[in-house]
Amino acid sequence: MRVENISKITSIIGLVFEALGMLAAIGFGIFLFNMPSFFEEIIRAENLPASQEDFLFTMLQIISIVLIVLGSILIIVFFVNLYLFTRMIAGKLNESTLRKVLVYQAIWGGISLAFNQLVGILYLISGLSGLNKFEKKENVREGL
Repeated sequence: MRVENISKITSIIGLVFEALGMLAAIGFGIFLFNMPSFFEEIIRAENLPASQEDFLFTMLQIISIVLIVLGSILIIVFFVNLYLFTRMIAGKLNESTLRKVLVYQAIWGGISLAFNQLVGILYLISGLSGLNKFEKKENVREGL
């Protein structure tokens, strides 16, 4: 079953921005994790007490690990989305599976609003516009 052009376009743009966000999260996490000397010079130049310096270094390590873990989770989700949405765009899904993918896309769009607003909005538009197509398609009895 084919999907509307708006769902195709927003899905493709959403996948591109989702990939960029995933790569940026992992890249920045790896940068923070591997470049403590870069931040050490900046923090030491501020002449902070030793306890605050230790706290900042610990927070940088925690943030880098969180970004790497989040990026790793996003890699898995991205490849699931890539598989589902490319099959949806190509029209290789039957009607019931397409409906489930559109619902998933709308739900994932809502979840994505927490960390990548652009992708979340694009997936919400795509999922909801695709679902609206199904609601308009219902058979209505004409006349009496």
